[in-house]
Amino acid sequence: MTPKTINEILIKSGRCQDFLNNPQAFLEQVTEIIQFYRHNLAIDGIKYIKLDGE
Repeated sequence: MTPKTINEILIKSGRCQDFLNNPQAFLEQVTEIIQFYRHNLAIDGIKYIKLDGE
């Protein structure tokens, strides 16, 4: 993500003060959340298709 995108997300989330209070902890938590949901989205996108004869 670009810095501009990250800034926009931060502003729209209303969590700017949390970031300013402890940037390191905030970024660690955000990273964990993004990775969790990215993993879930990847799994949800998997589809199994039965092949003929198998």
